[in-house]
Amino acid sequence: MKRRDEIAQLEAKLTAKRTKNNQRDSRNKHTGSGNNVTWLNVQRVSDTFGRQGRYTSMGPRVFVKFEFDEPTISNIQKACELHYANEGVVGRCDVLASDRGPSCTEMQQLFGKKIYHIRMLLDPALEQDCYKRDTGSNAGSGSASGG
Repeated sequence: MKRRDEIAQLEAKLTAKRTKNNQRDSRNKHTGSGNNVTWLNVQRVSDTFGRQGRYTSMGPRVFVKFEFDEPTISNIQKACELHYANEGVVGRCDVLASDRGPSCTEMQQLFGKKIYHIRMLLDPALEQDCYKRDTGSNAGSGSASGG
């Protein structure tokens, strides 16, 4: 009997802990269309693939000031383009899902990301090529090397 009482007390304690956490989570959820994002954590990557099929990092991660109302792909691109234009890098910004790509076109593809991988496309030919590859028109031509 003593063991059952201990188990019942432990279960009650765990249940109370779970409900306490759930209440705290519901209080912290963002409601409405307000935006609390003021800074983005951004990792700039190279504009071409490396040997391992991933983009190589260029420099450290940086905080980019985000001064827009809605967190959308185009607003993230604009914020990064403004940030890097101040550093002398002028080009179109491409937001990637990870350091292996592909390019993101909707915010749902970035859901839960803490770090945004971006690449600055300085050459218009690279921009055309990356969108062809990301949309899958070169699906049969893999870049894997044997050996």
